[in-house]
Amino acid sequence: MSLIEWREADRQLHLSNGHLSQVLGIHDGGALGLLHLGRPLAPDRSYRHLTGPPFTGFSNRLAEPIALECPTPASGDYRIPGLVVEQPDGSTVLELAYAGHRITPGKPALDGLPATYVESTPAPGSSPPCRTRSSGTCPSSPGASASATTAPLR
Repeated sequence: MSLIEWREADRQLHLSNGHLSQVLGIHDGGALGLLHLGRPLAPDRSYRHLTGPPFTGFSNRLAEPIALECPTPASGDYRIPGLVVEQPDGSTVLELAYAGHRITPGKPALDGLPATYVESTPAPGSSPPCRTRSSGTCPSSPGASASATTAPLR
């Protein structure tokens, strides 16, 4: 199962770990909206029906409230803003719009930041490589493999 699924025709991004799904949709006006966050959903399906009526923006009119991924003041999402920016004129109106994304395999390095990444989980009964900050070796533990590799932390 793919953890990240982009459906171009639906302008929908489905993130899943098998236990939880988050589905984001790009509205006609470019706003990124939350379609679902909760129980895992089946892959390879459109979930656009979860958004309600089409949302194209407000154009100085009152419309139905809409759940955006990042609520901002005066955006139509009436929850507490997740981002507030004060403009030079004192206004806090901010219209965020989707600009694009990139899906890459694995996890890219984050220069200057620590990171962990697991490509797969160990087979049952095996032990993953381990190390400690002080000695750089694995402490003895029941069921530990004698062939476990060790390396000092950098």
